[in-house]
Amino acid sequence: MKYKYASLEGQWFRLIPEVQTIVRDAEVFLQNAGTEVIITSVYRTPHENDALYGGNGDHLYGPHVAYHAADIRSWHLTDELKLAVFNFIKERWVYDAKRPSKSVILMEGGTTPGSSGEHFHIQALPSVTMPRVSLPNGVPPA
Repeated sequence: MKYKYASLEGQWFRLIPEVQTIVRDAEVFLQNAGTEVIITSVYRTPHENDALYGGNGDHLYGPHVAYHAADIRSWHLTDELKLAVFNFIKERWVYDAKRPSKSVILMEGGTTPGSSGEHFHIQALPSVTMPRVSLPNGVPPA
C-alpha cells in the first residue's frame, strides 16, 4: 500500500478497523490484478470537510472527520478493473443492513461536488458494517 502524502500513513492507523479491512480487501484484489492501492485521503478537519462542499457550515461532520472513511486512487485503473474492484467490494460488504441502499464503496470523480479527482470512497460504521460473504481474500464471487 502506498500513500499520496506521508501524513496519511499515520492517519491510516486511526481509521476504524472496518475501513482498514475493506481497503485491505481492495488491496489484495488489485495486487492480484498487478497494481496497487494508493491512499489519497483519510482524515479531514471539520473545516476542511465543509470547505469541499462550499463552506456553508453544513458539512462540518462526515465519515472522513470521524475516521470512518478512506479514499483510494482509481484514475490509473482500466474501466474494466474499476468495475471489477467496485463490484467485488460491494458484493463482499454490507454498510448497514437497516439501510440497504447505502454502500461501503462509492466511485467519485473530479466532476462530483466536493471531489478533487477520480477515486473510490470507502466508508463504514463501527459494529454495523459487516462482511456479506466469507470468501478468500482477493477472490471475486462467482
